Amino acid sequence: MKKIIITAVILFSSLCCKAQLNYINNDEFGKTIKFNNVSLGDIMVASGDFYKYSRINKKTDLTINGKPVIGYSANQVINHFGKPEKIENFYFEMDDTSGFIYYYDGLKLFIQNGRGLESFEINSSEYSITNNNLKVGESIETLKNNYPKSYYQSNDKESTMILFNDADYFLAIKFNSVKIITNINLYEF
Repeated sequence: MKKIIITAVILFSSLCCKAQLNYINNDEFGKTIKFNNVSLGDIMVASGDFYKYSRINKKTDLTINGKPVIGYSANQVINHFGKPEKIENFYFEMDDTSGFIYYYDGLKLFIQNGRGLESFEINSSEYSITNNNLKVGESIETLKNNYPKSYYQSNDKESTMILFNDADYFLAIKFNSVKIITNINLYEF
């Protein structure tokens, strides 16, 4: 009787273990797993070889509509962009600090208490970045002259990135099947 019970328990437990799924679909994998507000999908764009991508010389060279914004305080953001449509509390998990997300039409700014603007998401052609006026709605071809390494890494993909020489930031540039930029995000590694 003891052998039958032990055999039944082992058989039942092995069936339970095999009944679990052992995969994560692409949407869950690429969009929901995040490190410091950077999706795993964006990190995977680099394929582990960051020398393949173009670089912006200094973080102060990154601008939105002509203003360098990295590190902007909440007051500086409001002075430059106006009053946000919505402000939401946000927790910066990697730094274990709090902050806010300022929502504008087609723009989300992530502002960390004590450090200022840390990242952004642009979904509107109303905002241009860098002194090269890179915008949502433009062709990915606009990268060809100013960021050639990143442009050539965009082949057969839906995104590319531009790195910084003096900071642990990167721009993730996403585009659709006809190579039109749909989204520009700034992330910190």
